[in-house]
Amino acid sequence: MPATRRRVWDSAAIGTVSVQESADATRLQWRSVADQLRDKFPELGALMDDAENDVLAFMIFPRAHRTPIYSNNSLERPVGAMVLGRC
Repeated sequence: MPATRRRVWDSAAIGTVSVQESADATRLQWRSVADQLRDKFPELGALMDDAENDVLAFMIFPRAHRTPIYSNNSLERPVGAMVLGRC
């Protein structure tokens, strides 16, 4: 598989983690993705193992709160609310 195509697959596989409905399902998906990546990228698999608790900590919150929590653009929400007149 070409490198670009592989990166797209890896990104999509990791993206499947955050759409799970429950904390248990999210952890199972995280481990499944880590195991799939571990074959070709052992260091990435080990990194995912070490980061699991930190990355999935947001799963203790209700689903409606998760998107704002795991969003990495902290300015996006307030600016978007101002543009849409929600403030």
